[in-house]
Amino acid sequence: MAHSALVVIFLLNLLMATMNKTVDGGLEKAKTEALAAYAQCILRLEEAMNYSPKQAEELVYFIPPTASTPGKLNPIFHYSLPKSHYGITAEVEESIHTHQDLQASWVNTVNSVESDVMADIAEFENGFIDVEHFTPLLVKTIFANDLAEISSFRVKFKNLFQSMHKSRGQQDRKELLDRFAKIAGKELDHLEKRLHQLWLASEGDHARCVLIYQMAHQASMQDELNRLKEHVARHFNEAKDNVDDDGSTRDTTMEDRLFALENQLSQMQTLLEKQSVEMVASMTKQFKMLMTAMKLQAPSP
Repeated sequence: MAHSALVVIFLLNLLMATMNKTVDGGLEKAKTEALAAYAQCILRLEEAMNYSPKQAEELVYFIPPTASTPGKLNPIFHYSLPKSHYGITAEVEESIHTHQDLQASWVNTVNSVESDVMADIAEFENGFIDVEHFTPLLVKTIFANDLAEISSFRVKFKNLFQSMHKSRGQQDRKELLDRFAKIAGKELDHLEKRLHQLWLASEGDHARCVLIYQMAHQASMQDELNRLKEHVARHFNEAKDNVDDDGSTRDTTMEDRLFALENQLSQMQTLLEKQSVEMVASMTKQFKMLMTAMKLQAPSP
């Protein structure tokens, strides 16, 4: 009888070990499938990045566009599926909406900074052109090199704002704005250096136009450049102050998600403990029933 009881206990332990192994195996399989899907996604992105424009066009279009025809785009780009097909939960949908709101907020922030900064650059450039109101000299011709430096500076700032748009604000926005503000400051320092070289070597009509510029503005070119630097720095600082609200909202949302996840884990742990207790109770009950049956079947002395 003792031997039979030991066999039953051994079989029950083997059953529990098998169940645990099955659960662990399922989790490992799910993790492996997720990693494989992620790796395939990265591989497709890497392959797409190395495509030439012609290769990308061949993938996107069934019939490539020409000068006279728009071409035939792959219908997959217009095909839509209901949300139920993807099995999107309310939490995921809320996360998507939050991400879209943050993206739109970043675009608005960059556009605001860009419009203000470019307006200040245009005002600084117009300060040179306005000199022609006070002299019959051909100011644009005389200040051609100065205006060329400002034009080159404007192109660099446009490239800077394009980089800001491409960043999409995925990282810490204050750090992003700090980084771009430093780049803007370096470009302003470079412009200041180039204009100083031109003005120090000024002579003839250029020197006369420089004098008229200073008299008209009641300030030197250095003062105007310092004012431009202050305005650019202020625009970036105001943008950083405005993105604080977005960051706090994102932090609050993340805290809520972590709190909800902790609650789910706690509930799952409680459920597992309850199931474990029920399983042990069921095994104990079955063992007692088996022992009772064995006693009844045992021959009386």
